[in-house]
Formats: sequence, C-alpha cells, structure tokens
Amino acid sequence: MWEREMEIKDIKDQLVELVKLLNESEAQKLILLKEQKMREQAVAIALAASSSTVVTIHLISRLIMQYYIALANLNNTCL
Repeated sequence: MWEREMEIKDIKDQLVELVKLLNESEAQKLILLKEQKMREQAVAIALAASSSTVVTIHLISRLIMQYYIALANLNNTCL
C-alpha cells in the first residue's frame, strides 16, 4: 500500500512539473509571437514612411521603445 501511495505521489509530482513546463512554454510562445508582430509592424511602418527618413527613424524608435516596454511587462507577468 505504501509503495502505491509513493507511486501516486511521484506521478502527481511529474504532472505538476509538466504543467509548469507547459505554462513556461506558452509564456515563451506569447513573447515570441509578440516580438514577431512588433518586427512586422516595424517593417510595415518603415516601408510606409520610406519617403521621409526622419519620420521613419522616429516611428521605428517609438516602436522599439514600445516593444521593450511590452517585453518587460510580459516577462514580469510570466514570473
């Protein structure tokens, strides 16, 4: 009986660890998707504003700043 209880406890511990890994994986996936979206937006903005270098640099700078803020927020919520 004791061995059976230990087996069940081990399985529960493994399940908890798997759920933890799954949650970490999902959080990382969200971060990567957010990064990809931000890069795509930066490219779209750069292409749309290519006639004005000053405007392009300003918009990309703002987008990069927003990206780092969003990334920091995501990292804080994932911890």
